[in-house]
Amino acid sequence: MLYAIVALLVLILDQAVKYWATVGIELNTGSTAIIPGVISLVNTHNTGAAFGFLQTHNARWFFVAIAAVFAVVVILALWKNIIRAPLGRWSAVLVMSGAIGNCIDRVINGYVVDMFRLDFMNFAIFNVADIFITVCGILFCVYIIFDEDFKGKSPASAGAPDQSPRAGGKKSLPKGKKSPAPGKNHNPGVQARKPAPQSGRDNSTAGPAAPSPENPFSEWETLQGQNPGGSPVKSTVIASSVTSQEAVSKEPPKARPAQPKTEFSLEEILAEYTSK
Repeated sequence: MLYAIVALLVLILDQAVKYWATVGIELNTGSTAIIPGVISLVNTHNTGAAFGFLQTHNARWFFVAIAAVFAVVVILALWKNIIRAPLGRWSAVLVMSGAIGNCIDRVINGYVVDMFRLDFMNFAIFNVADIFITVCGILFCVYIIFDEDFKGKSPASAGAPDQSPRAGGKKSLPKGKKSPAPGKNHNPGVQARKPAPQSGRDNSTAGPAAPSPENPFSEWETLQGQNPGGSPVKSTVIASSVTSQEAVSKEPPKARPAQPKTEFSLEEILAEYTSK
């Protein structure tokens, strides 16, 4: 809204000065010194562009078309926020205002009224719209040259690799290496899913068994069978050792084998001695 108000004020100023010069000064003959020896106010008609450019050619509708297209481009650039910096936005609006001011003269009169003449040098006669077109056009060129929006990237991000989501976050491979070729059933639109972490307890690890009524201390013996590092001894080994001990304790004592007889009677000794 502010741009429209400023553009309208520039148009009113341009048309008011043109009307003042047309009414108060004779065409091509009259002159009024604004600053003696520096600038004077005259009344001339210009059928060309700014500063009398292409005045000898009848390019009335050509300049009207250029001004109309430029005005549409500036309005769209401001609406789409293509021009972001205040310098670029204001300079574009003021250039558009000057172009529309001269376009109104060409459509209504077929010429543009010029009134400012420099007395200290041989320079083209110009008007208020020409001042805005020239000065603000130079500022807009400075904005295009030095503003970062027209350079693509800022200096801080110029050397950094593109890691945005649109680039897919791909890391650059070392020079000379190629990325592996996709598989036969590779689908670029489908991303491989990572296996979900298992929640809860591991199903492969069975819980502690209830103590048997025959040996109520089996659970305590199982805990005592763990080594110092914390790795448990297999319960099957402990159970088998306990069972073997119980079986040994229940077996009856075995009878001792008969020892050979080593005692001899006196008669046997004498009989043996007599026989020899």
